[in-house]
Formats: sequence, C-alpha cells, structure tokens
Amino acid sequence: MKKIKSIVWIVLAVVAVAFAASEIYLYTAVDRTAPVIRFDSDILLTSVEGAEDQLLAGVRASDDRDGDLTGEILVSGVSRLISSNTASVTYLVFDRAGNMASASRLVEYTDYKKPSFEILKPLIYSLGEPVTLRDHLVATDVIDGDLTKEIRIISMDISFNVEGVYSLTLQVTNSVGDTARLTLPLVIRSASSLVPTVELSRYLVYLKTGESFQADRYLRSVICPGVQSVPLSDVQIDGLVDPDTPGTYRVSYNYTSPSGWLGTAILTVVVE
Repeated sequence: MKKIKSIVWIVLAVVAVAFAASEIYLYTAVDRTAPVIRFDSDILLTSVEGAEDQLLAGVRASDDRDGDLTGEILVSGVSRLISSNTASVTYLVFDRAGNMASASRLVEYTDYKKPSFEILKPLIYSLGEPVTLRDHLVATDVIDGDLTKEIRIISMDISFNVEGVYSLTLQVTNSVGDTARLTLPLVIRSASSLVPTVELSRYLVYLKTGESFQADRYLRSVICPGVQSVPLSDVQIDGLVDPDTPGTYRVSYNYTSPSGWLGTAILTVVVE
C-alpha cells in the first residue's frame, strides 16, 4: 500500500512539473507582444486628391520578433473633419502571431475647400409660378464632387403672389461632415412679357479676402421688348461689397424700360 501511495505521489509530482514547464514554455514561446507604430511627425500634410498611399507617408511599424512591418500597415479609417481642414487617420498593423497595433495621427488637407454652390439660372420667378431649384443650382465639393442632390432648403421667406426680393437659405454637407450654408436672394416679378431681362455672366461669386471686385464686369446684356439695343451704362448698379471683410453681399442690377417696366438681376458675392 505504501508503495502504491509513493508511486501516486511521484506521478503527481511529474504531472505538476510537466504542467509548470508547459506554462513556462507557452509564456516564453508564444508571442504576446503587439507591434509598435511610429510617425515621423504628428501631422501629415497632403492633398485631398492624394491616393491612400500618401496617407501612409512617414508611418513605420516594427515588432520585437518579426522586425520591420512597415509594409503591412493598413489605413483603418479617416474621421470627419475636426477643424476647418484637419481630420484624424487611424492605422492598423498585425504581426505574424495576430497581435494588433493601432495608432492615429492628424492629417491636414493643404488644398481643402468647403462645399460651394453655383447658380446656373437666376432665381427669378413669375407671380404664381412654382418655385423649383432644379436646373437652377448645383453644389460641388473637392472631396465628393457633385453634391447637388444633397442640397437642403433650411429656410424660405417667400410670398409667391407678391412681387419682391425674398431670401432662401440653403445647406449642403459633404462626406467628411463639413457644412456650407448660404442665403440667396429670390425674385418674384410680374409675368408680363414687357419686363426687361438683365443678364449677368455669373450670379454667385466667391472671393478670397482682399481680392479685388468690380461689379460692372459681371453685367453682360439687357434685353428689353421694343428696344433694339440697351446701353449697359443705363443699368443702375446698387450694393457695396467689402472684399476685406468676410461675409455675404448682394449687388443689384436694375434697368427701367421706357414704358416703366423694371428688370432686375442680383449678384451674390461671398467673401471668404
């Protein structure tokens, strides 16, 4: 009996030693250490049109067992803008044992611009005419391209049966969460065929702060029923634009026909 007990104890001791040895082996042999991602700089400067490999510039990864893993780095995602032209980029890398490392840094788009609008046709409607924006407006963006379908009307102060100049506020948001909002004039006028038409080369202009502005350069022509030719000097231009002060300005171009009908066109100027 004593011999059997001795054998049992010996077996238990051998099992315990084997188990301990196995645990030590697993702890020392199995790779449990994640790789390390490093950046040459905290902020990456790049173009919005740059390919994904540009986002990998200045990123390195290494592992204590696998060595250099820079070629294995993946761009996990790019956040929405966290400032006017800055987002956060997240990177991932795995070593051969499946350990993962993740790190983020800022990316600054050097040529980023907010979404912008363009007026294709003047926002002028006849009394009682349905006001639709189709074929009148487009919105574009340096990241997403055409954003026209994303245009939303935020507010509209219009009396469709009363002549006048009203306000229409529009908004559009791109895929990185940047929103552009703009208030535009909308004209309701008489449906008479005698109303003169004042044509501009553009109806919405974006200026950089300090850029020069000349209102008369946007006046293209005047079409007046019964008048063969209208000198552009007969058009009265009203409205002040301060190119040194950011904001939205309106310039009106008015022509009154010999029979007393008023034709109007409005230029919206956005100083950024």
